[in-house]
Amino acid sequence: MKKRSFVLVAILGLGLGVSSCNNPGDVTKQQLYNNATLVDNEAFNFFKGVHEKGTNAIEMANYSNSQGATGEIKAYNDKVLEVMPAILTEMETLAADFQVVLPDPGLIRFEAPVEGDSTQVFGQDTYKRVYTEDAAFIYDQFKRLSRNTVKEVRAFGQEKLPIAEELYKLSGGTIDQVGH
Repeated sequence: MKKRSFVLVAILGLGLGVSSCNNPGDVTKQQLYNNATLVDNEAFNFFKGVHEKGTNAIEMANYSNSQGATGEIKAYNDKVLEVMPAILTEMETLAADFQVVLPDPGLIRFEAPVEGDSTQVFGQDTYKRVYTEDAAFIYDQFKRLSRNTVKEVRAFGQEKLPIAEELYKLSGGTIDQVGH
């Protein structure tokens, strides 16, 4: 009886040990439900917010171009489509290194307005207001990230800050040149 009990306890222990192991690439419950990461709140908010706004900017640019955007809106769309996919790809790789789950499982994707429904008007003025706000948010987040305490994250922020600044200026935003 003792030998049988010992074997059962050993099998149970082995089963619990194997089931508690995670593969390095797997998303853990701590990451998915509790946002447990290896970065501070500022970098976490950067990853989540900029990834969401960047993904939305790409979708909006594609939609706007398909609707015949011209002038400054077309120039902004083209720049977003040129630089943002590469930034988001690099960001996803960096975020994975610090156990930040991207894309966010709850991310709400941009949906083109349904034609004929007057409650979903998405004209050029609305689009310009939205992309200017998004570009300002992205620029601000990159500016903050360039002072982060995590060396790799800070380097990423400093490297991409000029691109974020260019997008912000292209969207109509102005940058005050103030010294310290």
